[in-house]
Amino acid sequence: MPEHPLVTVFVLCYNTGNYVCEALACLRKQTYANLQILICDDASSDNSVALISDWLQQHAYPAQLIRNKKNLGLTAVFNLLLKEAKGEYITWLSDDKWADDRVAKCVTAFQALPDSVGVLFGNMTIIDAQSKRGDLRSPQQTLLWLQHPEANRLQCAAEEQVILDGAWVQQVLFWKCFVPAPSVTVRASIYTRAGKYDESIAIEDLDCWLRTASHFDFCYWNTELAEYRLHESNFSSGKSDRYLIALAAILEKHQNLAKGLAVAAMHRHIREEAYRVMHNLLNAGMRKQAQQVFQQYYLPHRQGTWTEQKETLKIRLRFLRSFVGL
Repeated sequence: MPEHPLVTVFVLCYNTGNYVCEALACLRKQTYANLQILICDDASSDNSVALISDWLQQHAYPAQLIRNKKNLGLTAVFNLLLKEAKGEYITWLSDDKWADDRVAKCVTAFQALPDSVGVLFGNMTIIDAQSKRGDLRSPQQTLLWLQHPEANRLQCAAEEQVILDGAWVQQVLFWKCFVPAPSVTVRASIYTRAGKYDESIAIEDLDCWLRTASHFDFCYWNTELAEYRLHESNFSSGKSDRYLIALAAILEKHQNLAKGLAVAAMHRHIREEAYRVMHNLLNAGMRKQAQQVFQQYYLPHRQGTWTEQKETLKIRLRFLRSFVGL
């Protein structure tokens, strides 16, 4: 194994002109030099391309810029970039931020891990549109919040790592995609074994991890690996039903893999996302769309518990209030 293997970095851009230069500056500051930088603008309607081109020229930074003439969507962009990727490891950046040694740390970590580990992930800190740091988000916190009975599998001291069996990861993913995408670095070989991204589905990570977990183990590293920018245009913000539609399609596609507690968790996963989307739609005065979400995604995934019955009653009352203008 070479001491400094090539790492391919995907820079994903779609109307991120407000943040793209800040993201590129993070790459320029990386202490790890052996990088292949692939930038793809997915037909932005803002000034992203001009900003990227000017920045690359100003800093004489070696990167390949791909400009899509039409918007392809995230999964298609990933597949497009995979065709160009030459690195032993692959990671990605959008409007988020990295510490200067992020790539170097991940390479060193991977070189010490067994070949059975295909995905390395860690914690992320939330930042806002002005890059102000907020809460730290960790996968273990996610599982504790979900009351997963084996959340303690991720328990380890700061800077320590835990190797997670792929079969176990696969079952937990039905509860929630607890792997923070901005923190991830992967072996390029996962795509040879698990296949590339499903372009019929808008979410790139969950479907890929469910397939990858059949072939590789995962490693959780209790360290910050990204600053995740949270703003209203985030795909999973709940402002539309696009994320819900993709989530339901993925979980239903893989539902035959779910076992035991993961079966009920899968239904709850879809139902809770539907609940969130419904309330956002009602707050926006989009009553008809909220009703469609209720009928298509919430009701089919109820399992008859008393908690669900109370929740359903609250939703019906909310619809009634919106109908009479209260």
